Amino acid sequence: DDRVPEKRPNAAKRLESLLDLAPDYDIDRTLATTRLSAVFDALRAAKLGSVQFSFQPEGGLLKVDGRAVAPAASKRLPPGAHLISYAKPGYETQEVSATVAAGATTTADFKLSRVSSTLTVFVHPSGAEVFFDGKSLGKATGQAGPELSPHAEPLGLKPEELSAAFVIGDVKAGKHTLELRAGCFKPVKVEIAETYTAPFADHTLAPFKLLPSKGALTVTS
Repeated sequence: DDRVPEKRPNAAKRLESLLDLAPDYDIDRTLATTRLSAVFDALRAAKLGSVQFSFQPEGGLLKVDGRAVAPAASKRLPPGAHLISYAKPGYETQEVSATVAAGATTTADFKLSRVSSTLTVFVHPSGAEVFFDGKSLGKATGQAGPELSPHAEPLGLKPEELSAAFVIGDVKAGKHTLELRAGCFKPVKVEIAETYTAPFADHTLAPFKLLPSKGALTVTS
């Protein structure tokens, strides 16, 4: 549309619609003309502002107005006040209110305080239920990636036979009990020593392999 003079207004309207749908959208600068790029940049500056982020530690969950978004160095947002939160297991969640102005940049710096340890668990079979201090935290589902090969092979397993990482957050100071259960398998129960919480840190436990639970049935006829 931009290459046809009478259709150029359509190009601007469609770019505006794209920005309404996805404020972080950008056009392909290798395909767009200089004129179209200028139109897009002017529209974006008039409609949106940006927030620059810093995260300590990295790898957490970022939410903007209650919706999870991928943590990035910056994000464009419509003008107005926005509630932004950042969380990571083992750390205290932090919230900030950021006021965004069109064409301007503001900052949101997150520095989380450590409040507990975390334990990352891999288990065979996938789907095993995880209990921590007697309370069910859910099931360890999914499949581990190839990076787990060095840990899976000694157990006679392929990495994909282990569950994906199951993270237990909020592990407070002291001793704890971890138990893994799955139908038709013998449960595993281990004690988590106090050293895992002194000091608070992230720990990845060696993978667990539950053994099949078998019985015998004798029939007399």
